[in-house]
Amino acid sequence: MRPAVILWKRLLFLTMEFSGKLGTKVASEKVTLIDDGSIRDGWGSGYIDDEGELTRKNVLIKDGILKNYLVDRLNGKKLGLSANGSSRRESYRFAPTLILHRAVMT
Repeated sequence: MRPAVILWKRLLFLTMEFSGKLGTKVASEKVTLIDDGSIRDGWGSGYIDDEGELTRKNVLIKDGILKNYLVDRLNGKKLGLSANGSSRRESYRFAPTLILHRAVMT
């Protein structure tokens, strides 16, 4: 199985696990999870994602509260959220998938 497929399946599971839980407690209040693709010159970083969105610092969980999802354009439209620079493609033969750039948990 391709690494991209494995990652997609993991993200799909997490999306289902946290579906409808924005603004609710999903972890200990000691947990903060940030994905930051805007850190330059680092592994997993970049200026734009594969949909042309600027990468940015996405606070996913802050003090145990789910604050945001990783969102591409298509799913953003479905959820009423804006894409947040988290899309990757294996190539143009494949649809974009979501990816963590540089996740930091504190």
